[in-house]
Amino acid sequence: MRKNLVAGNWKMNKTLQEGLALATELNAALKNKTINCDVIIAPPFIHLASVVNAIDTTTIGVS
Repeated sequence: MRKNLVAGNWKMNKTLQEGLALATELNAALKNKTINCDVIIAPPFIHLASVVNAIDTTTIGVS
C-alpha cells in the first residue's frame, strides 16, 4: 500500500521570516509524532537553504 503525501508551498505569500516561523512551528508539531504520511514543504527557491537549515529534514521533506 502506498503512503499518503501531504505537501504545501508558499511560493509568493511569505517573507523569509514568516516562512521560517511556519517551517519551525510545523517541525515542532510533527517531531516525535507517529504519522502515516510523508510531509513536504516547498518554500521559494531563494529560501530553500535557510529552511533546510532551520528544520529537521527527517521529519519534513523540503522541495
